[in-house]
Amino acid sequence: MKAFDKGELRRIVLERRNALSFEERGSLSEAVLGNLFKVPEFAEAGTIFFYVNFRSEVGTLSGIGRTLSEGKLVAVPYCVLEERRLNFVQIKDVERDLVEDAYGILEPKPSLRHTRRVPLERADVVLFPGSVFDRSGGRMGYGAGYYDKTFGKVRKPLFIALAFDFQVLPPGELVPMAEHDVSIHKIVTEKKVYECRKP
Repeated sequence: MKAFDKGELRRIVLERRNALSFEERGSLSEAVLGNLFKVPEFAEAGTIFFYVNFRSEVGTLSGIGRTLSEGKLVAVPYCVLEERRLNFVQIKDVERDLVEDAYGILEPKPSLRHTRRVPLERADVVLFPGSVFDRSGGRMGYGAGYYDKTFGKVRKPLFIALAFDFQVLPPGELVPMAEHDVSIHKIVTEKKVYECRKP
């Protein structure tokens, strides 16, 4: 199995992702979401934790809208900077309930963060962003460790990563993982759903 330098691997894959045009990213993202909605556990879930896409990540806003229209509970994160973790807040309307933070990331409005906070254990499915993935469920984020710290001890939800297919390493190649890093159960791309490990 190949060994990779973590920083170099992240840089190579993100350069390719960042090179996608707006149109390419939009088209591929819709294909990813189309496959996501076919995943049985996602279709049956009542409470779904989405991420709100930033920069060149797989787009999620249309998926959030569709999920809300199906009557499911949707929660999205905001960063608790001093603790390097995430809190999730229920949103009911993408246009009214989200606001840009200092970095341009859409997060739940501060006025909703206490009244609509959703406990981590309530999630049926958690959708993960990331930079690089392997077929065993290994995931590399962006270096800050927010998702790992938040979900490291949470056992109930199904963890599904959304990615473009080139973000998934070939068979036999593994993402460098530390003991505290969270592994993914499934990876959904525009081409297929990778079954990585059982919940």
